[in-house]
Parts: sequence; C-alpha cells; structure tokens
Amino acid sequence: MKIKVKAIGNRPVREVCDWEKLTKALENVNGRAEAHTADCSDIVRAAIDAEKNLDALKILKRDRKDARFVFVSGDSVANSYNNKGWRRAATRVELRRGAQAGTWFAVDIKRTEIDKQGGSYTSYLTTEQAKIATDKFCSQFIVLK
Repeated sequence: MKIKVKAIGNRPVREVCDWEKLTKALENVNGRAEAHTADCSDIVRAAIDAEKNLDALKILKRDRKDARFVFVSGDSVANSYNNKGWRRAATRVELRRGAQAGTWFAVDIKRTEIDKQGGSYTSYLTTEQAKIATDKFCSQFIVLK
C-alpha cells in the first residue's frame, strides 16, 4: 500500500490526499468501529504534525526523505476505564516521507487496540537524519568541565 498524503492544512482534505483510496483502506481496517478510529482528516493532520516535527528537529527539506511517522488514533479516557481491562479499537497509520516537500505516503494502516491513555505519535529517523538532528541540537550548548 502506498497512498499519497500532502501535509497542507489550509486546503480541503479531498484535495491533499487520494480520498477514495484512503477512505477504502480505513473502512477495510476499521470495520464498524468509529469512536476512536482515524478518518482521512486525522491522517492529513498526522502528516502535518510529522512535517512540523521534522521542522522542530531542524532537518532540511532536502534531507527528509524516508523519515517515518507512526500515528495511533484515539484520545485518552476517564480513569474508570483503567482497571476494567477494556481495550478500544483504534487505527495505526505508518507514514513515510517522500522526496517532494510536504509529501507523505500512508504505507501501512492497521487496526490496533488502545487502553485508557489513548493514541500516540512516534517519529522514526534514518541514521543520517538522526545525525543531523543530534548535531544541530548539540551545537546549541557547551558542556562545562
């Protein structure tokens, strides 16, 4: 699977992703679950968040290809869910950064379960990207001896 998603927030969702492919993939994964699962707009927002994350790490646009971002849908819920052992259906979407600015691809969409804490966002960098981010961060301070 490889479904294009552009990280653009000021345009309608149907214009920044392959709406039909993405909707079909989500329907196949989510089934009848709706409450804590992702829809197309959630995935576009995840791509925007992933792009902002790379901005915060000071990774240049030309160096962003193949970065990955995993988004798990669902908000946290009340503590009363904590001890009941109840799990909720959610959607796990893996996005991979393309070479073009702001272009991400949904490469894996799965159904998963979440607990009281809710969903999450996780960034994965290539070795080169991690070195860039680490070097930029370390250039901001001096270690006292």
